[in-house]
Amino acid sequence: MKRLFLTSPIFAVLAVLGAFPVAFASHSRPFNGTLTGSFTDTSSTTAAIIGTGHVQHLGKTVSAGVGTITGRAECGGLEETEEHVFTAANGDQVFLSTTDTICPTSDPSVFRLTWPFTIT
Repeated sequence: MKRLFLTSPIFAVLAVLGAFPVAFASHSRPFNGTLTGSFTDTSSTTAAIIGTGHVQHLGKTVSAGVGTITGRAECGGLEETEEHVFTAANGDQVFLSTTDTICPTSDPSVFRLTWPFTIT
């Protein structure tokens, strides 16, 4: 009888502890900020991207990434994939991947970027 009595609370504790990662993983936080940077072509289809700025929950942030052109966009611009690492002043890092569309505007020095991303 005692064995059955102790087993039930142990399974209950394991079930509660097992549920917490799922609960935390489903909680989202805003990822807003402003970065200014530049890119350098590293080949005919890739570019190194760097930037600095301020990002919510990270504060002062440095961004480094690689963009790879994957094709032409319907808007006359380019489709590309990007991988970025955002590093906060305290060393915390956020990893981001995206498939984006870069479209020309009426100003030849300005492009419109559609940038849905996934934070890993």
